[in-house]
Amino acid sequence: MPFKARKAILARLEEVASLAALSPENRNKYQYTIDNLNVHLGMINGAELKGMEKGMEQGLEQGREQGMEQEKKNVARNLKSMGVSIDIIAQGTGLSREQIEQL
Repeated sequence: MPFKARKAILARLEEVASLAALSPENRNKYQYTIDNLNVHLGMINGAELKGMEKGMEQGLEQGREQGMEQEKKNVARNLKSMGVSIDIIAQGTGLSREQIEQL
């Protein structure tokens, strides 16, 4: 058995032996504390997952908006190169005259 595995097993045995030496009242307090820590860790993990999901949703929404804006500019650039008036391009794409002139 590798040394690292033996060390982990011995550490666990030491922990179990320490718990066995506790009085029933202290063992119950210990278990209560462990249970509370597990509940708190679960809450933290849940909150972290919700935060990650929200961040991903916001990132996707931003990406969609940027993609739509870029597509408007592509259409405007193509129409401008075809000689369509800037006013018509602005009306059709929703871009400002300044934005279209910069393309």
